[in-house]
Amino acid sequence: MAEVLKRAGRPLDEYEILGFFVLAPKQRIEKGIFQAQMDARHLDDAITQRVLLYTSEAPHEQRREWLEQWVRPLIRKLQLRCVSWENIVERVVAEDKGFGSEFQGFYEDCLRYNGPNRGIPIPGQGFSVLPV
Repeated sequence: MAEVLKRAGRPLDEYEILGFFVLAPKQRIEKGIFQAQMDARHLDDAITQRVLLYTSEAPHEQRREWLEQWVRPLIRKLQLRCVSWENIVERVVAEDKGFGSEFQGFYEDCLRYNGPNRGIPIPGQGFSVLPV
C-alpha cells in the first residue's frame, strides 16, 4: 500500500483514514488466529524485516527513508480489522435477499469443501464430504 501511494504521488495527509482488512470465517477470527498479525507493531516489524532482506536493491538509506516517510506513517493511519465473511453475507442478504441467499449458499459450500470444518459436523447439516 505504501509503495502504491508513493508511486501515485498520493501523500498520506490526503486521506482521513485508510483501512487494511482481513476477510475470514468468523470461527477463525474468534479463535484469534489473525490477532498477532493485525497489530500495528507486528506489521511494522514484519515489513522492516522484509525490507532489510533486499540488500542488492536500492541503497540502505533509500530503504530506510521509504520506511520512515511512507510505511510507518501509513501504519499509524491504518485501521486494522478482521471482518467475518458471515457479517458480509448477512449484509448482502439484508440488501438483496435473492442474491444474498445464493451468496450464502456459496459461502456455506466454501466452508464445507475448503474450510477448517472439513470432516467436522456443520451445524444443521451433518458432516462435510471431505475427510480431515
